[in-house]
Amino acid sequence: MSSGSAGAPMPKASPMHQFRIQVLDGAGQVFYGVTINLYARDAYLGGIEESDGEATIRYPASLGPVTVLIEADGYEAQTTIGADRSSHTFSLPTSRQRVTGGKREARCADGTSGQPCVVCAVGNSTVRICA
Repeated sequence: MSSGSAGAPMPKASPMHQFRIQVLDGAGQVFYGVTINLYARDAYLGGIEESDGEATIRYPASLGPVTVLIEADGYEAQTTIGADRSSHTFSLPTSRQRVTGGKREARCADGTSGQPCVVCAVGNSTVRICA
């Protein structure tokens, strides 16, 4: 076991979990312009507004399951992703043509943002959200 400078054992880092979200329209094509929000333990982690229908999140397993809420054209859907899943696809019963000029900007709960990814501080951990 590693030890710190004072000889105390170093705490074990929580294993990281990564999953991918995809949002498809009624024709099975990527749904552009959907808002994707992420929560853990009922706390908002961050999200992507006007996404290109895809997102990837990497977070410490110690946060527990992550709830994904999507919103687009009056539709809402959600799912909870645990360590046993690496992806989820939402299917919306409507179509959306490609929207040009999207920023592909991910944001944290504290307002920090990045293109296409951002690293968010969550307690003593970090969460990486990519548009």
